Amino acid sequence: MVQNNYFAIPKKNLPNEIIAFYSFAIIAFVYF
Repeated sequence: MVQNNYFAIPKKNLPNEIIAFYSFAIIAFVYF
């Protein structure tokens, strides 16, 4: 998965819920 590379650093600072939201937002943004 690509988002693992992007969220390797913020995963320590942010809760999993925000990580999931941003990962979904990036996936949606890439598709569009």
